[in-house]
Amino acid sequence: RWIPMSVSAANHMQIQILLIDQVTAGKAREVLQETTKRYLPKVSLKRIKTHAEVFEHMNDSAETPYVYFEVPGDNSAKGRQTERYMYAGVDGEGPRIPINFGRQVACDLLGLDRKVDWRACTEERDAEKDLA
Repeated sequence: RWIPMSVSAANHMQIQILLIDQVTAGKAREVLQETTKRYLPKVSLKRIKTHAEVFEHMNDSAETPYVYFEVPGDNSAKGRQTERYMYAGVDGEGPRIPINFGRQVACDLLGLDRKVDWRACTEERDAEKDLA
């Protein structure tokens, strides 16, 4: 998710990267679409072929807020394909992209709604030691 700010030094980006099993991978596209309907009403994500196409959908403005996803696609003879989707808020008519939207998609996919708020992601000290 790219969020341009009025002061360019404040611009920032959030990246969510998940390692998922094949069963979860098969649900990624559906979860992305369902979460988009719930949090970005009336938005249709654009399917694009490469990340390079993102800028083409931003009206030549680096200040356009956008969200971009790569999700596991169908298996083919070449292996599992990657599907790319994006939404750019270029017209001012569409909804604002919620700050936690990428995290919401990830949490919905993993069934961890309680972790959408990053402050709820703490573990007990012993559990953290076990994970480390």
